[in-house]
Amino acid sequence: MISYSREVFYYETDKMGIVHHSNYVRYLEEARIHAMDFLGYNFKSIEDTGLVSPVVSVSVRYIHPLRFGDTFEVRVFAGRISAAQFGMEYEIWCDDVLCAKGESSHCFTGEGGRPVNIRKRLGGFVDALREHKK
Repeated sequence: MISYSREVFYYETDKMGIVHHSNYVRYLEEARIHAMDFLGYNFKSIEDTGLVSPVVSVSVRYIHPLRFGDTFEVRVFAGRISAAQFGMEYEIWCDDVLCAKGESSHCFTGEGGRPVNIRKRLGGFVDALREHKK
């Protein structure tokens, strides 16, 4: 597990005073970028090699609302890994309460948007991810 924490900002809340649902996807992305850095695969450095990592799919299940001023933790785990895609699984916690669960799937593409074999181009990344499976 890789952990990422931060506080909820006021602008992320809606009229009801809770975090707007769209912000949870942002939290997952922040946590994924943090996790990649933690694993030694800085996202910017990867992009500098000519690779990009589009989102293939993302889903969130909302369980308990976050509110302005809450400090939350996103726990990141490696999901499904194949030659072409990798997945991440997430749990968002606040004060020992599970607030949301999420999943995202990604690939790496090179020139012209063509998918690349992750194991061949970033084998160390695949190995590092496997060490953080749930």
